Amino acid sequence: MGQTPSKYSDDDPGEKIHQLLSDLDFSEIKLIYEYFKNELIYIVKSIHVDCLLEFLSSRNILDKELYLQLRKDLEPFVFSEKLVEDILDAGKEAVIGFWDALYDSQLHCSSHNLYTQQRDVDKLGGSLMQQILLDVNGHPLSSELKEIQKHHRQHLLEKNMPRPSGSTGKNNLYVSDRYMDMIESQVRPSHRSSEHKLIETARKHKEYLQNYLETVPLNKSFSWCYRRKCAPHAVMVTGVPGIGKTTLLKKLVCDWANEKFYQRFSFIFFLRFQDLNKLEKISLESMILQEYPYLEDQLGNILQNPERLLFIFDGLDESNHEINFKSSQICHDIKQVGNVGAVVFGLVKQSLLKGCSLLFTSQPDKLVGMDISGFKRVLAIVGFLPKETQLYIERFFMNKALSDQVFSFLRENGVLYTLCYNPSYCWIICTLLSMFFKDQPTNDYQIMSSPPKTLTQLFAAFIARVLSNSSLDKISTRSLLRSVGWMAEHGVMNHITKFDKQTLAQFDLDMTSKLLPTLMKEFTSYPEPFFSFLHPITEEFLAALVHYIDYSPENLQRSLEKVKSYKNNRGDLFISFLCGLSDNTTRTILEPYLGDLSSDAAKDVFTWVQEYATEFQTLKKEKLLSIFFNVFEMQNKDLVAESLESFRKFDFGGVPLTPLDCSVLTFILQSCGEAEEFHLNGCKLRIEDIEKFAPALHTVHYLGLATNNFGDDGIMFVGSALKHPNCKICNLLLSSNGLTDRACSHLGPAISDNQTLRTLILSYNKLEGPHFGDLMTALSSPNCKLEELFLDSTQLTDSSCTTLASGIRNNRSLKILHLSFNYLIGPHLGDVMEALSNPNCMVEQLMLQDIVLQDEYIPSVVLLSKNKNLTHLKLSNNSLTGAATPYLRDLILQSPNLKEISLYFNHRVPYEDRRMLVNLRTQKPGLSVYID
Repeated sequence: MGQTPSKYSDDDPGEKIHQLLSDLDFSEIKLIYEYFKNELIYIVKSIHVDCLLEFLSSRNILDKELYLQLRKDLEPFVFSEKLVEDILDAGKEAVIGFWDALYDSQLHCSSHNLYTQQRDVDKLGGSLMQQILLDVNGHPLSSELKEIQKHHRQHLLEKNMPRPSGSTGKNNLYVSDRYMDMIESQVRPSHRSSEHKLIETARKHKEYLQNYLETVPLNKSFSWCYRRKCAPHAVMVTGVPGIGKTTLLKKLVCDWANEKFYQRFSFIFFLRFQDLNKLEKISLESMILQEYPYLEDQLGNILQNPERLLFIFDGLDESNHEINFKSSQICHDIKQVGNVGAVVFGLVKQSLLKGCSLLFTSQPDKLVGMDISGFKRVLAIVGFLPKETQLYIERFFMNKALSDQVFSFLRENGVLYTLCYNPSYCWIICTLLSMFFKDQPTNDYQIMSSPPKTLTQLFAAFIARVLSNSSLDKISTRSLLRSVGWMAEHGVMNHITKFDKQTLAQFDLDMTSKLLPTLMKEFTSYPEPFFSFLHPITEEFLAALVHYIDYSPENLQRSLEKVKSYKNNRGDLFISFLCGLSDNTTRTILEPYLGDLSSDAAKDVFTWVQEYATEFQTLKKEKLLSIFFNVFEMQNKDLVAESLESFRKFDFGGVPLTPLDCSVLTFILQSCGEAEEFHLNGCKLRIEDIEKFAPALHTVHYLGLATNNFGDDGIMFVGSALKHPNCKICNLLLSSNGLTDRACSHLGPAISDNQTLRTLILSYNKLEGPHFGDLMTALSSPNCKLEELFLDSTQLTDSSCTTLASGIRNNRSLKILHLSFNYLIGPHLGDVMEALSNPNCMVEQLMLQDIVLQDEYIPSVVLLSKNKNLTHLKLSNNSLTGAATPYLRDLILQSPNLKEISLYFNHRVPYEDRRMLVNLRTQKPGLSVYID
């Protein structure tokens, strides 16, 4: 295949890569395939796989039926990964055919990664192979540089080789074992967060999964950027605390040191802003040698080729120096002494070592308002994919059955599952769940009798586990937690995350305590060391806990009101933990190690929530979700019912809901017992989200689920709600959900015996098909009470008319029927008109707009005049001419109770005929005829 003439035209986007691969041997093709492997996996995940498999099957590359079955059995990302790997195993012809398939027009592929791949090929052309080989083999070096490079690699490995994370006994995991590839997407930080980063990033993470934003693998960070029309020399990587920025860099450094990739860089210099904080005036040369003194003899030679150098600066947000990328202070020479900011800016501005590459990391908030135009690519790490979360759990437990059990538990628990996108919290969750899912019982089981359900229970168990490993008695432990807690509370209230020794002394913190290092970590810094909590959320948890250890009604009220006043939602998790600790069951997790925790504090929090509930109606949707999360943490259904007694309309339309949100709202609905309205339109709900809502959907009168992504399988859970013996659903909106006629097989049986449903909206779906009859069978049921049915824009055709007629003919409750924007024209349209003219038909309002109605079918429409209940008829946007006028006249005059008929946009009806039809209203007082 490789030597045959190309079947592509010159402007075909796949021609270049087809020709490139055809001219290479398989060993070279393997290198290119591995270079693009991550992108290929994402491409397969985002395109129409049926078309891809059909294309590959037609060329005898694979067995279509086998892979269709695999797609059903495997999670989407795992299936994509397997397919990509299997193609490579199948050989050169398969690889070329696979790439041909991806670029074939029938796939209509809109994957960002395919465009990126195409641009890489277009930009590099025939030199692509040389570029890849350079990344594999590196530049030739002198024997002296080769020797010092070898020493440098070893030094980087020793400093950055992952160490065990936490004390999990035989289950110690190393970073290289437990961190998978991170998701990176193109971003531009533009505003400071308005909600807690943990929740905000979870929402962005879900949007990423559903929108398939462009991914930039680690080995492509410096690849061609089509937006900036350049290969960036400076890249910024952002992400919230604990998401894996430093881990990502350590992986890069270790992989380079192990000669796995990025060998185009002869030397990598890994520098941390934490370490640079102790420096004042310094040159670039000194900055390098302070970290790598063994390079002194060869540094001049190393720096002679800047394009072969990569500088990594980790933790811009942790810098104590003023880093201004628009400053007039800038260094121009490697020996020029200046402040750290001037040296760093010199590298970014390319006045120092022009051609070198730079990789920075920072929390997003640090970049707000900062001029980062020198960074031609800004990337965001947004966390684990579901597949990576599952792999993490498998590697953590090293037992497939056990990991499956844990993962299943997490999928059911939306609160904990939402946190799993963050590697740090995923580790905490796995560590704690190991207490409940291990094969062999341990003393850890004494901490809790069942797995945590709330975020507060999770961190209570985490702190309890830390305390259980301490030899301190209750009095000493309580004393330390009191001091640590008040300092944490001070930090939360004043947005402080770093504490110096003076602050520790101010809060009487015993720095010699062996328990302190399990709660806080120390960093060496200029002018003196500082301390911070192990995890960002730990500070907020301990800040809340201290109010239960050292209760003061004045202090508690002051803190509650202060946090409530913050406009950027800072301290939301502090409030959540205060609420969570008000639950007696949650407090008992810690009491064996701390003694009794204040029940008076719990009562004060109850009162505060009840008072706050009076403002719920005025809050924005996102803020209300945040407050509901606090209420959920309390696990007090009676309090929810009492607080929300007058709050019966819930509207979260347009908010991308996380699994956490779904679990929280389900709890709220179940606690209320009944709700008038529940709007979830446009919330990007998936099947698993609807599954979480399933236990509470039956409690809602008006249920809006339009414009989501859960498809036919999600309807199964809606059907379960309709079948519930206490179902309250009267109005159900399911428009624009990508439903097919298969959804009718779930809805039909559910509607047949439902006594409450009055309005069903199925607009903008694709219901044509054999299972549409299941819905019409339900409509025929004597128990069906449906009064309004919206079937507009459901792609129904004449083939569905017989079934549709049967449902209408046997129904005794339907009053409003929407059939507009379907292609109903054909020999069976008369069946529908006959059914609607049946003396028993109760339809009062009939919408037949834009059904391509033509003159030859208008006689059957006149049958509607026999319907004594028909009051409103819409026939606009059809293809009627003057020949239809007599029939329209008869229809209007003979319909006994017709009050309104709409005939807009039937422009082929002569003007005189239109005027005549309008004037018929004089013969029927109360009639309105609308025609243009």
